[in-house]
Amino acid sequence: MSRRGAPKNFGYTLVEIMIAITAISALVAVGNTAMLKFMEFYSLNTTRIELQMESRKILDHMTRHIHQARASTCILSQDSGQPSYSKISFTTVDNKNFIYSQNGTRLTYWVNGLSANDLSKNLKQVSFFEPQTTENTIVGVMISFEKTSDFGRKKTLQVGNAKIRIMN
Repeated sequence: MSRRGAPKNFGYTLVEIMIAITAISALVAVGNTAMLKFMEFYSLNTTRIELQMESRKILDHMTRHIHQARASTCILSQDSGQPSYSKISFTTVDNKNFIYSQNGTRLTYWVNGLSANDLSKNLKQVSFFEPQTTENTIVGVMISFEKTSDFGRKKTLQVGNAKIRIMN
């Protein structure tokens, strides 16, 4: 059988191949940048979630003990070289002496003067305060945490003010 018209060419020209390679290279470059941005976003979000969980745990711990304090025994102070009002000491109704204090980037606590326990190693600052000057049965706590993500960026989380009522 004879064919009508010109035979069809099934190959690609060099120009078509170069255009395809350029388009694929552009897609790979954009995709790589987008993937790196996504991974950085994921890392920062994971760091934020870890700091939020840590802050909840610490505030629950503090609240449980400060609730049991005797209001007349609460002393707000600071250790040498630490931020103002970064230390609280008190005695509970069952005569346990508690101290919470900042030591650099660590938040530590002591019970009856025994060895220090670290609550956090990601502390930026803790401040204890009395929000009402007429009533000494409320203690305010403000905590900020800071942690470096996997990509080297620092994530800072400020918990804000938690007001804890002293029940005794």
